[in-house]
Amino acid sequence: MAETNDAAGAPPIALRLAERVCALSPRDLTPRALSRARVCIADTIGVALAGAAEPCTEILLRTPGVAV
Repeated sequence: MAETNDAAGAPPIALRLAERVCALSPRDLTPRALSRARVCIADTIGVALAGAAEPCTEILLRTPGVAV
């Protein structure tokens, strides 16, 4: 059984959300939702790549416990 975080024995909300996301299929989503998801994923990747060379990112990467 998954670890619990409340007295009722319910799994943590992050685990419940992850299980729902993993159970999703493209058939469960509308074409508009799929289109928006693709745009959001591409945007996230673009922002991560653009920010990788920022000075503040380099500072964070040298901070113990932030990056492995």
